[in-house]
Amino acid sequence: MIWGSVDFKVFGDGYARLLKEISRRNVPARDICEKDSYLFFRLSAEYRKYFERLCEELNYECELTEFHGAVKLLRFIKKRAGIAAGIVFTCGMLTFLSNIAVSFEVLSDDEVICEKIYDVLEAEKITPGCWIPDLDYPVIERALQKHIDEISWAGITRQGNRLIIDVVENIPEPKGFKTRLPSNLVACENGVIEELDILDGQVKIGVGSGVTKGDIVVGGEIVTVKTSWDTGAEVTETNISYARSMGSVKGTFERVMTFTQPFEERCEKLLDNEQTVTYLNFFSADIPLFAKMPKGYYKSTSECERLKILGAELPIGTTKVNLQEYDFSTKILTEEQALELASDKAYNYEQNFLTDYEIKDRKAEKKVTDSGVELTVTYTLYGEMCKEAEFFISK
Repeated sequence: MIWGSVDFKVFGDGYARLLKEISRRNVPARDICEKDSYLFFRLSAEYRKYFERLCEELNYECELTEFHGAVKLLRFIKKRAGIAAGIVFTCGMLTFLSNIAVSFEVLSDDEVICEKIYDVLEAEKITPGCWIPDLDYPVIERALQKHIDEISWAGITRQGNRLIIDVVENIPEPKGFKTRLPSNLVACENGVIEELDILDGQVKIGVGSGVTKGDIVVGGEIVTVKTSWDTGAEVTETNISYARSMGSVKGTFERVMTFTQPFEERCEKLLDNEQTVTYLNFFSADIPLFAKMPKGYYKSTSECERLKILGAELPIGTTKVNLQEYDFSTKILTEEQALELASDKAYNYEQNFLTDYEIKDRKAEKKVTDSGVELTVTYTLYGEMCKEAEFFISK
């Protein structure tokens, strides 16, 4: 009973036939009673016309006695259209005025910061009288953090027609010492070192030497040995200092990657079914103007239209969503097609992960299995071979 209900009074020669038809046709009647030779009952408003035709078919006289629910309200509005229009216009104006920014408040005691915030807001064309729904809060917050060095965070909230800007001011860094752990440059590839450009640390493995993963190429533990002679005897003094190993270690190494492409590939297939559904936008709510969303898989594009009064955009409008149905299908690939797709995967890997290296050589080996194609590519690369690894000093 979405639209409410109506009361009927029926008169005729016996009501058994009418009640039988009501039951057989699943007419949702309730509160059925007989009084003074009349049959009274209540019916859903959407079945009103249907029931009147039924009474006409069965030679019964029916009279609509009363409306209930939404249908009664609609009849009231129809009879008093001027009052309803006035109410709608008043609500619209109140809604419009409630979305105009009247004032701003900055939650900071620093006058310099407040002045800078107002300057940034003015530069972003955010002044009293602006339309609040058009404001993109994250963009404004990022602009405040970008242009004001004295703050580390900014947040904007709304209270009625007032915008409140809350900020977190930067806390000056206390003066002191920065302690950092010492580190080594550790090999992350198996290869041969060809170039060293070390800024700090002690070289453990030189140019031309081979390394394996985990070898320390440049150490952060620097050992110096000083030898002297005292009364004819050799005296050795060993000193140990620590540093963060910094620099570049380049060389040639191999990397093996395997790319697999099954013969069965699942792909999307567009169907001929295109539909359009409409939503009513009321502030931030999207109210569907359709009974139910169609079943299946759909790609969607939307277009929003807002109601405008005197050039001002109201928070009321409609969004039309165009739906293009698609389904999944299984495509059987030939060996050549699967090999081509596996080669594409290898190319994408090179473009995404090997741009920092020089590819000296590339060897590809194909293997065909019952389920697909495996492409094993052996890359000979030149580039950085080490990464920094911190360590603790043993006491």
